[in-house]
Amino acid sequence: MKRKKKSAVKQKICNTLLELFAEKSIAEIKISELTEKSKVARASFYRNFKSFDDVLEYVASGYVIDFIEKYEPLLVNGDYESWYKTVKEILEKMYFKKDNFTTILTENLRIVFYKFEQIMLNDPNHLWTTNPYKKYEHIAKVSAFYAICEEWIRSGANESIDDMAAFLVNNLLLNSKVA
Repeated sequence: MKRKKKSAVKQKICNTLLELFAEKSIAEIKISELTEKSKVARASFYRNFKSFDDVLEYVASGYVIDFIEKYEPLLVNGDYESWYKTVKEILEKMYFKKDNFTTILTENLRIVFYKFEQIMLNDPNHLWTTNPYKKYEHIAKVSAFYAICEEWIRSGANESIDDMAAFLVNNLLLNSKVA
């Protein structure tokens, strides 16, 4: 029972942080504001997290878990159809939320994304333990994918979702291989 409650408190704090991302830069968000808006006692915050940075790490690690479950198999065995379907779903979600992507939000997400990459790179059980060049391939693909999607949204998402999905799959995910 305590574990579920602790997890619920963590999730409440993380959800509130993601809401605040749209309004303020990470540097402007204070723990007191985070606890107040999430309706969590400051003591509960510190029972769950050591610091504000620990919350960012927790959010990023959640994205890592999702990534490993959903996308990592595609990095190893992905074909055009499976990549296209997955990328199209990602772009559709982004397009649906495009009006909420502000400069502040994208800057904050870039920081979380950096933490995401660091967690992935430090995972001793990852697929690149047998081939270190896979690590660089992974960094290039994930970083470029994020940057292209961010620019697509920032510039108005004028290209169709189908065209962007085909572009990303053909030019980034399938054709860029490490020699």
